[in-house]
Amino acid sequence: MGLWGGPLMLALYVMPGLDRRFGWSDPPPAAVVAAQALVLASYLATLWVFLVNRWAGRRIETIPGQKVVSTGPYAVLRHPMYTATLVFMFASAVALGSWWAVIPVILFVPVLVVRIRNEEEVLLRELPGYRDYLNKVRYRLLPLVW
Repeated sequence: MGLWGGPLMLALYVMPGLDRRFGWSDPPPAAVVAAQALVLASYLATLWVFLVNRWAGRRIETIPGQKVVSTGPYAVLRHPMYTATLVFMFASAVALGSWWAVIPVILFVPVLVVRIRNEEEVLLRELPGYRDYLNKVRYRLLPLVW
């Protein structure tokens, strides 16, 4: 995630400890439980991505023989694993008992947008059929938004 992604991920986990220590916020138990359910859902969504797309991974690259995947969550979003990651991050902040920990997650969104744009440039250049997929699946990260 480049220069900013790592520190922001670290802040996501440090902030709740500081929040707890200094009593900055106190999400209600119902919000914490709902957030825990969303963390689980985001893990399951990521698992679904890996089951549908055997080429999904951490690095932006194409592999010989790679095909465009347009089934499962890829029929709705071009980057469902990133969507699951964002849900995971937002929910983790609250599940760890901190409203303040949402701040590094919000700051992480532009980092993810830059990564998505870069990934799409690589895939357009190197993956046959990706341009057709872009025309078919309109949204990158959030349905009806972007």
